[in-house]
Amino acid sequence: MNHVEERLAYLEGRVEEQGHMVNGIREAMASLEARLDRRLEQFEQRMEVRFAGVDQRLDFLGSKVDRQGHILIGLLIAIVGGLAGVIAAILQH
Repeated sequence: MNHVEERLAYLEGRVEEQGHMVNGIREAMASLEARLDRRLEQFEQRMEVRFAGVDQRLDFLGSKVDRQGHILIGLLIAIVGGLAGVIAAILQH
């Protein structure tokens, strides 16, 4: 009977060790999850800052294109008007 009690005590010890290992794994996983969450949040914040910068540059370029487009349209109207005047003058002679 003593042998059975020894084996039972050994198995109980092993089960307790396994429980400690599982708890350690749980703690490590929770720590890893928290670190990953922090890293992801930092990454998202950096991307938001970068995208804000890109948005500002795109807004600037868009307004610049709008201004240049208005200038180009004005020039085209002036050229067409000038050509119409030249054509009218040629047709009158």
